[in-house]
Amino acid sequence: MLSVRVMLKTGVFAAVALLCVTADVAIAQKKAGPARLAADLVTLDSGERLRGALLGLDADGVVTMAIQREWLRKTHPQMLEEVAPNEIAVARESATQLRDRIQNWLDEKPESNALVTLLETELERAAAQLAKLDSEPGKDKRGKHVETQFVMLTFPRREVDYSFAQSAENRRIAMLSWRERFEDVETRTATDLEKQLRAQGIDPVVEVPNLADRIPARGQDEIEWSARRAIIEYELATRLDFQGMGKTLFRTDAGAEKAGLEKLLPELIPQLLQEQIGGQLADLLREPGSKGARRPQNSTPDFSSAIRETERVGARGFRVTTLDLSLQRKQARVETRFFAKLANGKWETIWSHVVSADTSKPRPDEQRQIENDPQISEALKLVKSLGLGVDDQLGVAMNFGAATMESQKAADQEFFRFLDDCVQRLDGPKLSWTTAK
Repeated sequence: MLSVRVMLKTGVFAAVALLCVTADVAIAQKKAGPARLAADLVTLDSGERLRGALLGLDADGVVTMAIQREWLRKTHPQMLEEVAPNEIAVARESATQLRDRIQNWLDEKPESNALVTLLETELERAAAQLAKLDSEPGKDKRGKHVETQFVMLTFPRREVDYSFAQSAENRRIAMLSWRERFEDVETRTATDLEKQLRAQGIDPVVEVPNLADRIPARGQDEIEWSARRAIIEYELATRLDFQGMGKTLFRTDAGAEKAGLEKLLPELIPQLLQEQIGGQLADLLREPGSKGARRPQNSTPDFSSAIRETERVGARGFRVTTLDLSLQRKQARVETRFFAKLANGKWETIWSHVVSADTSKPRPDEQRQIENDPQISEALKLVKSLGLGVDDQLGVAMNFGAATMESQKAADQEFFRFLDDCVQRLDGPKLSWTTAK
C-alpha cells in the first residue's frame, strides 16, 4: 500500500493557472533542480516522484498537480487505481450540478442572444457528459468513462518532500507539447521539446495553450459560480468598464457618456506639470459653472462609485483600470481588475494584472498617436498658449502618456486572454483569488 494518502481534486488546467504558479507552491524547493526539463517535479515524503504541472496551494495547505493519465499509469499504476473510481462519482455530480445551474439560468430569460447560445451549448455538453457516465451501468467503472488526458492529484503540503516549479517559458513549452501529445514530455528537456514544436510550425513564445477540456469534470461552490456568472455576463451581456486615477473613476464603455477632459485633467496635470500650470489648465478646461476637483494627497483607489453604478445598472461585474504615475521613479503603472458580486453579497476583485513601464524609454509610435488625438491636440494648444515655458514639462507628460498607452495595451491583452479562457466552458478554468480583508 502507498504510504501517502492520494486524493482526487478536479481543478484548473489552463494557461492562466499554469503560468501563475507562485513561490508558495515551491515547497522545500532547492536552488538546484531539473531546470532543463519542461515539466514540474514533486517528490513525496513516501518516495514517489511525480512529473506534471503544479497548479497551486490552497488555503488549507493542499497542493494540486495535473499529471498525464498515461504517464501515471506507466509509472505509478497503484496511485491511478486509487484515484480512478472516485472520478466517476465526481464527474457525475459535477455534470448534474452544471446542468441544473444552466437550466436555472436559462429560466431567467437572459436578453443577450450570445449568452443564450452559450448556455444552450453548455447545457447540451453537460447532458452528453451525463449520458456517457450513466451508460453501461453494470460494468466495472474504474476510470472506464473518465479517460481525460490529465488526472488531478492533491496531497497535503506536509507530505511533499521536495518540489521544482519550472519557469513560465518552460511550462508553456510543456503545455504545448502536451496539447500536441508529444511522447515523453515529462522527461524531455525544454530545448528538445521546443525544437519539435518549432519544426511543426508552433511558436511557444506566441501561442497560448488552453487544456481545460482535457481534465476531469469539476464542481464549483456558490462563490465560484457567482464569480463565473459575473464574468460571462460581462463578456456576453452587460459590459461595464471604468478608468481613472486615485479616487476619480468614470465609465468608458459603450453605454457611458463620453468622458470629458475636465474629468481627468485635475487628476493628471498636477502630477506632470507645475502646480500653477495645472491649476490654470483645470480652470480653462472645466465646463462653465462646474466646481474644481483637486487631487487629494496620498490618494488611493476607491471603487465604491463603480460598484454603485454597476448595481444601479443591475450587472454582476465590472472592469476597472487605474493609473498611477511616479515622476521620481519615472514610472507609469497600470492596474486592471475585474470585480464580481459574489453569492455572499460581497464585491471582490477576482482577477487583476499590473503593468509598469519606464517613462524614459522612447516610444515614437505611441507619442504620434497621442499627438493626433483631437482632445489631446486641443489640450496641447492650451498649454502652449499660456506662454509659461512648459516645453520640458510637456515632454515629460508626453513620455508618461506614451508609457501609459503601452502599459494599457499590455494590460488589455492579459484581460482579454482571461476572458477567452473563461468563456470556453462553464466548469473551468477554476477561479481563485485572495479575499479582501
